Amino acid sequence: METIEGYFEQTDAALFAAADKIRSLGAKVVLFMPIPSWDEIVACAFRNCFSAFLAHFENAPRNIEELVDFNKAHAEKELNPGNENQSFLEAARDDQTTKEAFKRSIKALRSFASGRVKKLLDEYNLDVILGPCDSRTGSVGSASGFPVDNSY
Repeated sequence: METIEGYFEQTDAALFAAADKIRSLGAKVVLFMPIPSWDEIVACAFRNCFSAFLAHFENAPRNIEELVDFNKAHAEKELNPGNENQSFLEAARDDQTTKEAFKRSIKALRSFASGRVKKLLDEYNLDVILGPCDSRTGSVGSASGFPVDNSY
């Protein structure tokens, strides 16, 4: 991934400015708190949704298996040097989760993630959790079912 000079400084400045504005309006602001890792809340949705995602692109693979094969055939362009594996894609390709098990997993994911977010809101007495757009905050919020706004 290419780093753009000044990106982190700009996003941090915008985040802290938003926090200052929220604080000036009378809300409590906590700058650092333990957001759960994605590994803690990951679900098996990828395989079930990926083909529909790929359908939005012309001349794209139609499913995960075709994507894995395409990446192998074009490894010099598609796979990062030093990290040439596609273990996540291969695991999703080989996943045999049924729709019923998937629904149970989504329900469990939502319950777990929302419980963790509610705990943070209660523990820190918060109304809003604010984080940089490249953090896990949006993923955790989405998984929990809480509203997520990435418009800033």
